[in-house]
Amino acid sequence: MTPLSFGELPQLQALQMSWRRFLKAQRVLVVVSETGFICCWRASSGDWRWRKGHWPADCCREGMPLQSEAMGELLADLLLDCDVIGAEIELVLPLAACHWRVLEGVAANGNQEFEISHAFRHDLQWPLEREDTYVSLSSCGDCVLVVGVARTLLRAWIDVLEFADLPLRRVEWVLSAALRGLKLFLPEGVGELAWLIQASQNEPVRLLLMRSGVPDVDRRIRSDQPIADQIRDTVRAWQSLVDGGNSLAWCCSLIDQSVLDGSVLFDTMPFEQVLQPQMTWVPSPWSPDLEQGELDPLVHLALAGVREVKL
Repeated sequence: MTPLSFGELPQLQALQMSWRRFLKAQRVLVVVSETGFICCWRASSGDWRWRKGHWPADCCREGMPLQSEAMGELLADLLLDCDVIGAEIELVLPLAACHWRVLEGVAANGNQEFEISHAFRHDLQWPLEREDTYVSLSSCGDCVLVVGVARTLLRAWIDVLEFADLPLRRVEWVLSAALRGLKLFLPEGVGELAWLIQASQNEPVRLLLMRSGVPDVDRRIRSDQPIADQIRDTVRAWQSLVDGGNSLAWCCSLIDQSVLDGSVLFDTMPFEQVLQPQMTWVPSPWSPDLEQGELDPLVHLALAGVREVKL
């Protein structure tokens, strides 16, 4: 039997890996979904790179990881294959994982207990219980955006990272991050905005109606009814309630553009313009041969929004 050299000893290899992590702490943005995940990091060249991974079947349902160990190992293997050492994870939770509301007259000060007590003084009308909820508050115009996630769900995602042996730096929600990213690339002075989003091809379209960057309506559009009719009726009802004018800007972040015939919708409604965010930050695929296509629009905005956060 050939003896192992010192460099091949498992203990020494683990120690070397720990030192490399310590010396090369690296920010890695990870957007997770029910079918897979996107990792995004800054390469040694200074460019941002991304790579997609896919969960095994039935690993995640309604935003909840069901096979934390397998998912963690897959995430760790992908980063190792990309030679990403010292990863510190900024986790972006899937659309189904969280609930959100907009409040007036509440200040966000970063104190978790303070935020929970103030948020739950309001009738939030969501399915989360105070004892089993993490809440974050952030400024949104003159209002406060409240995002809540069940403790059990968040704990499950933390378990995924623990199995991957990766430190968690912060947690975000894909929709709130994408909203922040959207504001980076839209022109100033946008008043009323209708934003159509889609997290995956298997998920329905959602319509967000906003005034001065503050969400006012969040509606899931049914796929078994004419989509354009539902959107048109919702926008008209909203504008009548808020005394909106005839000027309305549109923005689409859809994966499957075929679900909506824009000519049918936009030709029958008054609108100012259809806006396409000018994405000045575009990360490159880690391997163009492996990664086909571009980032999904909502994921791209979410990554941009998380990247802008100064830690």
